[in-house]
Amino acid sequence: TDPYYAFANMTQAMREHPKEIVRVIQGFSDWLSENYEVVYALADVEESNAPSVLQRAGFKYYSNTVQGDVYKWHRPQFH
Repeated sequence: TDPYYAFANMTQAMREHPKEIVRVIQGFSDWLSENYEVVYALADVEESNAPSVLQRAGFKYYSNTVQGDVYKWHRPQFH
């Protein structure tokens, strides 16, 4: 099967509500944990905050492509 990819678009109106952004990121991370094992995301080269937003959601740097940096999220394992 093909891997799953995450996508988000940050608008200027959204930037005016940073606490809401953090809440949505946490909810997204929780939702990923309930539904997926592995998800990839491509950091938007035109969005300077993209890496930090991805990292806040639990993504880790994975590799670089001609389109930009790829981040990988893996469901946390509890032992």
